[in-house]
Amino acid sequence: MPETKSTGLAVTSITPGTIPENGHLNATVPDPDPLETLTGLPNGEMKIKSYEMAQQPCNGRRISVDEAIAPTKLDLNSRTSRETLRAPLRNEMNITIERQSQYTQTTARSSGMDRLGYTESHTIAIPEPYSQTEVTGIDRHNQQTLTSRHRFARRNSFNIGPQKRKSRAKSNDRYLIPGQRVVEGHHNYVMAYNMITGIRVAVSRCSKLPGPIKDEDFTNVSKLIFDMEGNTMTPSTKYEFKFKDYAPEVFRHLRSRFNIDQADYLLSLTERVSLTELGSPGKSGSFFYYSRDYKFIIKTIHHSEHKHLRRCLKQYYEYVEKNPQTFICQFYGLHRLKMHFTTGIHKVHFLVMNNIFPPHRDLHEKFDLKGSTHGRFTDVSAAKAQGKTSIVQKDLNWLQDHHRLNFGPTKRKQIVSQLKNDVQLLETLNIMDYSFLIGIHDLTLATQHDPYNQLSNFDPPEIRQQSASTASDGYFDSDGGIRATDEQDNELPIVYYMGVIDCLTNYSTFKKLETFFRTLNHRRETISAVPPVEYGQRFLRFIETAMKPTSKSA
Repeated sequence: MPETKSTGLAVTSITPGTIPENGHLNATVPDPDPLETLTGLPNGEMKIKSYEMAQQPCNGRRISVDEAIAPTKLDLNSRTSRETLRAPLRNEMNITIERQSQYTQTTARSSGMDRLGYTESHTIAIPEPYSQTEVTGIDRHNQQTLTSRHRFARRNSFNIGPQKRKSRAKSNDRYLIPGQRVVEGHHNYVMAYNMITGIRVAVSRCSKLPGPIKDEDFTNVSKLIFDMEGNTMTPSTKYEFKFKDYAPEVFRHLRSRFNIDQADYLLSLTERVSLTELGSPGKSGSFFYYSRDYKFIIKTIHHSEHKHLRRCLKQYYEYVEKNPQTFICQFYGLHRLKMHFTTGIHKVHFLVMNNIFPPHRDLHEKFDLKGSTHGRFTDVSAAKAQGKTSIVQKDLNWLQDHHRLNFGPTKRKQIVSQLKNDVQLLETLNIMDYSFLIGIHDLTLATQHDPYNQLSNFDPPEIRQQSASTASDGYFDSDGGIRATDEQDNELPIVYYMGVIDCLTNYSTFKKLETFFRTLNHRRETISAVPPVEYGQRFLRFIETAMKPTSKSA
């Protein structure tokens, strides 16, 4: 059979209309593919036209190449054209990712991403406290407090954990109850914790045998850094802070000179955080923290007082060595604390001193005497109406009620002589504005309140034992009191506890200006801000007058 040429015809379908009369099939020749006409074009331009033709709706009819590419003329150098070519690939990738995500949620095991802080769409989950939302002032503070709990970087800042926000209320609303215990949650707990922690470590490091004091010991400063990990110098602590101990060997000798045992000193201050806070009754704004047994006081001081004590420390040390019966308050340590407060990093200067008033005695009256009269009055009735139990009266109260110090000729001469030496030292150190603190313990009233056991008059055995070595040296009793005597030097049922306090105020330029402006409206002899020599002479006259015998006692 002869071979026939293939005509290249394609039979698409057979219908009654396709059967001709002669019985032969009619072949339908399809239109040529418009893409075949693109073979002569460059490769890149052919792909662009192919894509454009595929995107054009044909509506059931064939369109030519020119019609397909007529709406848009693509240029390979155009960014829009390149993005147009990438669009199909990007859509396919999104579809693939979506299918894989659905498959993972339904069939595949969890990869653990949800447990690592990721959402279902595999993005990082932002915690609520860090989300950017509209918050109130209190909520914003809570967020800042939460952020501050994270440790600070190794810079000049130190994290001490959450701090209470400072109240914006008036000072009357922030009145501190006298004798308020500093426990966890107290607004000054962190500061008190850091204070006693620094004291414990600094004092414990002075364990070598004491030697003679040298000149460099007065300027020596011991620096300690406390953090949560601890190091070879300091143990680990709850908060991070820096601590400075000034002249540790000098104050160690002073404690020994004042008969303070090193172990008792540490046990009283640092056995646990059990300090008692008392707001300052004066205008200095200092805080007082009593130790657990009320023997020692931690007092915050201004930076100017801190510098003045360091300048005059050598003279103070030499004076105490020669005058063990001095009335000037006893200093046991000078320290500085650097820590992070809510308002930033601050330095707190404080010292440890003796408590003139003993904890085991009931003091029936207290006086703070300066020798001046302007503003030196305490309204006792108003204070009692407010519920205050520890009331300190002043100069005008002393003069108004005609009080006096009952001492016979022997003790009066000794006390006046010692006070003159003390005032002379304070004048030399350019110090003024100090006061004479007096606490009166009436044995008769104490017996009436406790008629059977007389606990307020009881001395423990260790105090009675110590009395044998200290009381015989001078006029002080075992607990620091002075027994009243009549003109025949016979003992009276009254014990006085006395001392010179607030003796770190330097007569600076600021005080000189205060003297000038005070004298414009008041008489000079009534104000407190006067030069040290003038202040000391007036102070001595007032105390001597208070000890002069009356005609009745004589």
